[in-house]
Amino acid sequence: MKKLIFLLALVSLLSSYIIAEGQSEGVSEEGKVYIFKYANAQSPNHPRSKSMVLFKEQLEKASNGRIKVELFFSGVLGKEAEVLYRIFCLSACSFFF
Repeated sequence: MKKLIFLLALVSLLSSYIIAEGQSEGVSEEGKVYIFKYANAQSPNHPRSKSMVLFKEQLEKASNGRIKVELFFSGVLGKEAEVLYRIFCLSACSFFF
């Protein structure tokens, strides 16, 4: 059952809008902490949002705190099209620069 829930969280992850950025908190590569920003347009009580909370808990635990997850519900980062556009722009900028 836990594997099914985790799999559903991953599927939700892939179908949602993801912005990931690295943030260095140490000198060495091992000391890096990554911030994972995870957004959707649903309310916090929606099943998709609940799966995001589960995903956050599992990822932070599995990474021993090296990956921090920030959750954004109810479209606070923008409408779906706007978030996708930002992801595309960030990807394109990082490719060329």
